[in-house]
Amino acid sequence: MKAADIKTNYLNIPANIAIEIDTKADLTVLTFNEYIKLKTTKLHNFGVDKVLWILTASKQVIVALPDEDWLIIDWNKDIEITPGVSFNIGSYLKKNGIETDNP
Repeated sequence: MKAADIKTNYLNIPANIAIEIDTKADLTVLTFNEYIKLKTTKLHNFGVDKVLWILTASKQVIVALPDEDWLIIDWNKDIEITPGVSFNIGSYLKKNGIETDNP
């Protein structure tokens, strides 16, 4: 990457992984599901290898890979970001004294 590739809002090159958390997007035209589908498709078309959506209301994570079925995983389970690197949101929150509705 060159300094010219860095912009104030977006890079000219795709990230390997995009992690999205609930959005406050204007959903007057699209439903939230339509928004997730559209944004994920745009990220994949740009070249992002994996998109993770963290959904706080349902305490789930969507794992979206290009040309594959999406996985919906409870955030109390280990979720792989890259080979050998994973996270567990529920475990992290519990370890830091933040209680959620899930066991």
